Amino acid sequence: MINGKPRISVTTLNILNVLFIFVSFIMLIGYFLFYEAEKEFETRAGNIRDRFIETQKANIKTEIGRAEAKIENMRLMRQETIRIFLKNRAENAEDILKKLYAANAPQSLITQTLDSLKWDNGTGYCFVFDSNGKFIFHGGNNSLTGTSIFSIVEGNEGLEKFLADLEGKNETFGHYDWIKPAADKNDLYPKIAFAKYVPELGIYIAAASYTEFQDAYLKKYILELFREERFGYNDYGYFFIMDADYRVLLHPVMSEIENMSTFDITDSKGNNLGSLFSEALKSTDSAYVSYYWKAPKGQEPEEKVTYMAKISAWDWIIATGFYSSDFNTYLDRESRELKEVFHNDLIRISALLAIIVLITALISIYINVHIRKIEKSRLREMNMLEQYKLVLDESSIVSKTDPQGRINYVNDKFSTTTLYSKDDVIGRSHNVERHPATPRETFRRMWETISSGRVWHGVLKNKKADGTSYYKSATIVPLKDEDGHIIEYISSGHDITELMENRDRLENIFNTDVLTSLGSRMKLLADIERTEKPVLGLLDIDRFSAVNDHYGNKTGDGVIRETGSSIFRRLSRKPYSFYRVNADTFAVLADGADIEQFKNDIRDVQYSIASTGVKIGSEEIPITLRSGIAYGSRDVLAYADMALNNAKARNADYYVYDPADMQMAANYGKDIAVLKSIYAAIKNDKVFPVFQPIYNIATGRIEKYECLMRAEDETGQILTPGDFMDISKKTRIYPRLTLIIIEKSVQKFKNLPYEFSINLTIEDLMNDETMEYLITYAKSHDVLSRLVIEIVETEELQGFEEVLTLLREFKNHGVKIAIDDFGSGYSNFEYLIKLNADYVKIDAGIMKHVLEDERATEIVRSIVTFARQTGVRTIAEFISSEELLKAADSLGVDYAQGYFIGKPERELAG
Repeated sequence: MINGKPRISVTTLNILNVLFIFVSFIMLIGYFLFYEAEKEFETRAGNIRDRFIETQKANIKTEIGRAEAKIENMRLMRQETIRIFLKNRAENAEDILKKLYAANAPQSLITQTLDSLKWDNGTGYCFVFDSNGKFIFHGGNNSLTGTSIFSIVEGNEGLEKFLADLEGKNETFGHYDWIKPAADKNDLYPKIAFAKYVPELGIYIAAASYTEFQDAYLKKYILELFREERFGYNDYGYFFIMDADYRVLLHPVMSEIENMSTFDITDSKGNNLGSLFSEALKSTDSAYVSYYWKAPKGQEPEEKVTYMAKISAWDWIIATGFYSSDFNTYLDRESRELKEVFHNDLIRISALLAIIVLITALISIYINVHIRKIEKSRLREMNMLEQYKLVLDESSIVSKTDPQGRINYVNDKFSTTTLYSKDDVIGRSHNVERHPATPRETFRRMWETISSGRVWHGVLKNKKADGTSYYKSATIVPLKDEDGHIIEYISSGHDITELMENRDRLENIFNTDVLTSLGSRMKLLADIERTEKPVLGLLDIDRFSAVNDHYGNKTGDGVIRETGSSIFRRLSRKPYSFYRVNADTFAVLADGADIEQFKNDIRDVQYSIASTGVKIGSEEIPITLRSGIAYGSRDVLAYADMALNNAKARNADYYVYDPADMQMAANYGKDIAVLKSIYAAIKNDKVFPVFQPIYNIATGRIEKYECLMRAEDETGQILTPGDFMDISKKTRIYPRLTLIIIEKSVQKFKNLPYEFSINLTIEDLMNDETMEYLITYAKSHDVLSRLVIEIVETEELQGFEEVLTLLREFKNHGVKIAIDDFGSGYSNFEYLIKLNADYVKIDAGIMKHVLEDERATEIVRSIVTFARQTGVRTIAEFISSEELLKAADSLGVDYAQGYFIGKPERELAG
C-alpha cells in the first residue's frame, strides 16, 4: 500500500497490457469473421429452400416406404405363424384320432374330444371328412356331420381350389370364405386352413381360423407400435393412419381426433381434409397433398406437405409430412454450422495471436508466476479436496474414526440414515450401530484388513437408533501420514436395504413352486446340502401325460396341485420337507430318518392316494404314484431319480436305491460313472472351457468366442455337457462347474481384445453366489465391457420378471446379452424385446435347412429383419460349409459360427 492506495506492479501492468491487446485482436477478428459469415449465409439461403423441399419430400416418401415394408414384414411373419399353428393343430387332432380309433372309441367320445380343440374364442376349429367327402366331424357346425363336403363346395371358388390342391398333394394350405359360428348364415368371412390326408385312417383332417380375428390382433399391435415411432431431426416426424373411409385410426400427437372422419375436419384455412385426401388418392395409390396445420410445438398454423400411401392388404392409408417451419429450423442449423466454422477459425487465429502475446508476457512475469505457482497448486489441491468431500458427503454415508475405532466425524447422511445425531456417536465406537445378526467374525476380518493398511469392502447389517435395521454397502480406507502410519479410518457407504430385501424376495420366489406352493427343485438341492443324513423319496404320477391329454392342461394342473396337497396333508406331522421337482414329480426330504419308517410313510401315501384318487371340481380322477427312495449320500437326488426310473422299468410301485443291485447297476451304471468322473475332474482340475470362434461376415474377421464347458475323465476321454449336465444339475456340483468356467474364461480373455460369451441357465441366474462371483471377478479383471451372457433354456425364464431386472443390472455394468437357439422353444420376438438383448443366435435346427427349405429361409429372413429394426445383431449357428456361410451373408446375418469357421478348441483360432 502507498498512501493508503494499492500498489500496481510492473508485472501487473504488463499482464493488463497483454490482456488488452489480446481482447482487442479477438474483437477485431471476431467482427470480421462473423460479418463475412452473415454475408455468406444470406447468399446461400436463397438456394437452400428448393433443395430442402425436394429433399424433405424424398425423405418422407422413403419413411413411408420403410413403414410399409415394416407392416408387410410383420403381416407375413404373422401369416407364417398362423400356418405353423394350424398345421400343429391338425397334427394334434391326428394323434388324438389315431389313439381313439386304436381304442375303438365311440363316435360320441371322438366328437367330444375333437370339439374341445377350439381357439380364437371358439371361431377356430378342426373338421374331419372321409375319402368320399363325408363329414365325420365339423367343429363349427355339428349339423354338417354325415353330409358331403362336395355338396357345399359349389360356387365357393376358394374351397373348390383348396379341395383340389388337397387331392393332388395330400397336404396343403388354402384360403376360402366361410360362415362364422353364431353369425348370419348369409355372411361369409375369409379363412385360412390347413388339411392333410391320413392314409392309416383313410380320412382328411383340417384346421382353420378366420383371418379377421388374426388381423385384428396384428393391427392393434401395429397401431401401438407406430404411436411411438419417430424419425428425422430431433425425432420430429411421426406417422398417422386412416382407414379406407378416411377415418383417423392413429394420430400420435393429436389423439383427440382419433376415430373422427377427416371429412369432419378442416384446416386453418377452411379446407376439408377428407376431400383433399380423397381427391389426391382418387386415381393413384400414393400422392402428396398440402394444407395448413398446427405443428406439434408450434404456436400458429403453417403450411404442411404430407405424403400418403395406400396399404391395400388392409384398406389402410398411412401418411406423414413436414412443416414450413422445418425449413426455418434447417436454415437455423445451417447458420449455426457456418458460424461454427468461422468461430473455429476465430479461435485458431486468436489462439495463435494469444500465444505470441503470451510468450512476450511470460518473459516479463516469469518470476512472479513461478513464486505463485506453488501457492496456486496448493490452493487447487485444497479446493479439489473440498469438492471431493462435498461429493462424498452428498452421495454417501460417511464416518471417520481414530486408530482406536472412536468416531470423530459423521456427515448429515449418516444421521439421516441411522437416526443417530452427531452428539450421540462422536467419541463412541461403531458398536453403537452394530446389529446382533452380523457375525463377530465379519468385524474381526474387517479389523484385520484395515489395521494392516488395506482397504476393506463389504456389506454390513446395522441397527438404527429406533431399533430397526438397515443394510450398508461399505468401503473403509486407512488414512496414513507421511511416514505411512495410520492416523484415521474413513468409511463411506450406501444404504442398500431395498436391494437386499428385493434379493430376499427374489430368493423366496425362486425357492417356491408357483403351482403347488411347495419347495422348488433349487430349494431341494440347497436343503440337501444343509442336511447331515439326507433321506429322499421321489413320487411320480403314473401316466400323467394321459391325464393331460384326456382332461386338458387346466385339469392336469389341478391334479398336480391336489396331489401335492395330499402328500403334504398325509405327512405334515412328520419332520419332513416337501417339494415339486418337475412337472409331475414330488420330493419328500428327511434328515436322518429311519429308512424303514420313511419307506412305509411313502408307501402309505401311495396307497392312500391310489384308493381315493383326486377330485377336481365334480370330477373324480383316479391316479397312482410310483416312488424311488435313496439315502446316505449328498447326491441323493440323482440316486433317488435312478431308483424311480428303476421302479418304472420293473413296473414296481417303489424301489429303494441299492448299489449292490446288479441289474440297477447295469441300467444306471453310466450315470453313476459319469457322476464320479465329474467329481474326479473337479478334484484334478480337468474341467475346462473350449473356445469356438464367431466370425464377422462383413469384416471377414474372427471377433468373438463362445466359451463351452468340457471335462476330461480319468481315461483321458473328453466329456461334453450332453454327457453330464442333466445328472450334475441333480447334485451340488453344478454351481461349482459354472464357477470354474467363469474363472478360466475370464483368465483367458483378460488381456485379449475379443468379446467372449459364457452360457448361463436359469439355475445360474438365480444363484446369488454365482452371480455375485461373476460380476465381481469380471470387474476385477476389467472384462465387463467384453463379457457376453448367453442365456440358454430361455423357455424356463417365463414369469421371472426378477431375472429381467438382474439382466438389466448386468447391462448397466456394460455386459452384453445374447439369446441362444432363437427360433425354438420359448424364443419369440416379444421375449427378445423384453430381454433387451444385444445378440440373437439363430437356432442350428433352422440354419441347417436354409439351403433346401424355403420356409427355413423365410424364418431366418424374418428374424434378421426384426433384429435390425430393434438394433439387435444376429449370429447364425451350424455354419458347416461355405454354401451355408454364403446363404447367411445373403440373408443379412451379421455373424457366423460353426465347424466351417472353426471347431471348439482349448486354444484360440487365428
